[in-house]
Amino acid sequence: MPTFRHPHRLHNPLLALVAAALWLVSAPQAAAQFQPPVKTGPDYGSMVQTYTGGVVIRDGGAGNPDASASHAIDFYTDTYRASAAASLGGGTLKSASLSRRDADVCPPGSPRDVCLGVSSSARAAMWDTIELFQLADDLPVVENTLIPLELSIDGVLDGDAEAKFRFFYGDREALDVDNLPWYDLAAGVNYYNDVMLIPPVGRQFVYIELFTSSHAEGGANGFSQADFSHTLHFNWTLPEGIYAKSASGVFLSDTAAVPEPGAWALMIIGFGVSGAALRRRRALSAAA
Repeated sequence: MPTFRHPHRLHNPLLALVAAALWLVSAPQAAAQFQPPVKTGPDYGSMVQTYTGGVVIRDGGAGNPDASASHAIDFYTDTYRASAAASLGGGTLKSASLSRRDADVCPPGSPRDVCLGVSSSARAAMWDTIELFQLADDLPVVENTLIPLELSIDGVLDGDAEAKFRFFYGDREALDVDNLPWYDLAAGVNYYNDVMLIPPVGRQFVYIELFTSSHAEGGANGFSQADFSHTLHFNWTLPEGIYAKSASGVFLSDTAAVPEPGAWALMIIGFGVSGAALRRRRALSAAA
């Protein structure tokens, strides 16, 4: 099991009471829905959210090609960590959450709900409008374009944790995010393959979301992580003579590795993930 440093433990009883009060104030935010504004404003964007110990942090929105957020809490025996990032240029989403409880007892002065366990979650989404066109006049006109596409999602699951994603392409007005089905992810490398059908002069709205969560009780069940910071990567293969442009102007434009922000790198070190992920190719089915 990874080891952690706890530089911010609260040993002062008064500080503990203050922290507990702040937890109660922020806890209702946990129920706040993650609602990317896909139907309003520019028809592209990215949005992320982290939830750690009742604290919700969001970044991005419509018109934002990139978004990132990270947060960590060390409170007596409890540790919460979560990070999320989205990039239209790289076609990537990252999400990671960790929860740790070192003991069975409740932290002194904590509200009763804290004793039920430690939970963290992170989610990231991106969306864009894609238009295909044909430049070369000497090629036959493509009546309907079939584009092979692939999502590769690499991650680690440990303890009481889960990871899942959902994906949509089609008419923007037809997207119902609340009822879009989820696909469960396993530890290792997951692949999702499909074919996108686009008419000769067609526009398709693409939406992708990645979610991770972790929960830990005390004792033997005191550690949990879902580390999918290894990236969900979207890619496609355009037929010869077919070109694409996007509303954002950057969708899949960055094919090189993107350096990680310092905050994200520190979070990954904090997660302490080690070992090679088991590689597997499997067909994903919608989560029940």
